[in-house]
Amino acid sequence: IFRSWQEEDISHLARLNSDDKVMEYFLKKLSYQETIALYNQIQEEFTAYGFGAYAVEEKETGAFIGFVGLHNVTFEVDFAPAVEILWRLLPEFWGKGYATEAAIACLNYAKEEFKLKEIVSFTSLLNKRSEHVM
Repeated sequence: IFRSWQEEDISHLARLNSDDKVMEYFLKKLSYQETIALYNQIQEEFTAYGFGAYAVEEKETGAFIGFVGLHNVTFEVDFAPAVEILWRLLPEFWGKGYATEAAIACLNYAKEEFKLKEIVSFTSLLNKRSEHVM
């Protein structure tokens, strides 16, 4: 289930951003302060664009599993400006189809609600799990 972020999600987000498996293909794990900055950035993106990274919870249990959503590419790459779809889930929820299910729902929402014609996704060449979702 996609939902709005709540302040109590910050501790879950910090766990996600400091997990060795989750952050394996990122430049670095995020500190608690960097996680707060990311949380604030997500809130600002929703205010500015009407979309962002949604908190995701497991339907059966209500457990926080991570985030999936849309993000404006803000760094210099040959395909920018662009909107990317992104996901980051806690490892205990991997392999259950949640990332794919949520990504499909997010793509459909982006097309219907925001009339986005193109959405990009990118990862490290080594990140076969995310590549599979893509």
